[in-house]
Amino acid sequence: MVRTHVGPVAGGRQTEPVWIERERGPVPFDILSVEKHARGRTGTMAEILHHCVYLKSRGLIRWEAVVSSCGARLQDFRGKIEVPAAHQAMCTILLDSMRTDQMHVSRNFPKFRAIMVAPQARTDFVGKAVNYSDNLLEEGLIAPALDLFRTTINRQPGERRLEVNMLSDAIFRFRDLSLQSFDRGFEAYYERREHNEGWIFVPTPKSANHDIDYSDMDRWSEAIDENLRVDKDVWRRPSQQLSNPEIFLGMQRDAVARTIPELVNTDVIEERSCELDEARAR
Repeated sequence: MVRTHVGPVAGGRQTEPVWIERERGPVPFDILSVEKHARGRTGTMAEILHHCVYLKSRGLIRWEAVVSSCGARLQDFRGKIEVPAAHQAMCTILLDSMRTDQMHVSRNFPKFRAIMVAPQARTDFVGKAVNYSDNLLEEGLIAPALDLFRTTINRQPGERRLEVNMLSDAIFRFRDLSLQSFDRGFEAYYERREHNEGWIFVPTPKSANHDIDYSDMDRWSEAIDENLRVDKDVWRRPSQQLSNPEIFLGMQRDAVARTIPELVNTDVIEERSCELDEARAR
């Protein structure tokens, strides 16, 4: 899959990362970035949905536009094998097989195109196990999320005032879908480990699940440090990363549960829509 690297975008990292050559072994990263990544994913998908509904409300796409999805096509910076650049967007939404930045209006107005590109290209530098936990989440979330996006876009009348209340409700429902998909992510992880390693998962008091308070950063930092104590563990396949993927799934679920996307606020939706109108006028 070919990706276009676009450099810094709004809301993401603004400088090229500097990689330091080191011997093979655990690659440290800020554990607080896991929560930031989880919150950013929900907000980024809300931003993409707003862009799609905005285009429909301004008559910039067909009334019966076909809504589909694909993998990431844009990226701000390259990551490394040890520290992948994980996209905040869970998928790329296509309208009549085109990304929002490929629309005619985006080609004519560079500032407008930059706004369309930002949520699709935005990434966070996280550990391999975090990136793997993202994949587990997306497996159970993409299909219902796409149905929600398709329904929301179809409900918006073309060339009519943007239905801010409908959009706000859809964004809140997307957050609820995300929370439900974390549970499916746990199940998928256990099934993969059973398939790859031939063991049956037996819950223990230390096993990650949604009943544990993942806001205790010190506790989970210690658990992760213990799992990565042996250098070779960080170089294993994702499904062999001990319990780290389930720990990160739990941390991200807790972060999403405690976060309300900014675009749930109807005043913010109106403000962002005005910014897009101004970008199209220049």
